[in-house]
Amino acid sequence: MAIVTKEIKIDTRLFESISMIAKRENTTEDKVLNKIIENGLNVEYAVENVPDFLEMGGVFTTDEPFSAVEDKRKLRTGEL
Repeated sequence: MAIVTKEIKIDTRLFESISMIAKRENTTEDKVLNKIIENGLNVEYAVENVPDFLEMGGVFTTDEPFSAVEDKRKLRTGEL
């Protein structure tokens, strides 16, 4: 892992929170800040990690009613 030194301006309230977390976890403010940024990036871009079957979900209409359970059973047995 490369270490990059960069000066950034952080709101005083945020820095106080970071300092309190660092003291509570007995670690450095740098490590806490890196962890917060990493977690934030993971949450922000978590859409990229969504399983394919969840992306297929949605609302649709059909002309005739159907049973998703029956259709799934037919797919498994090769009837569809």
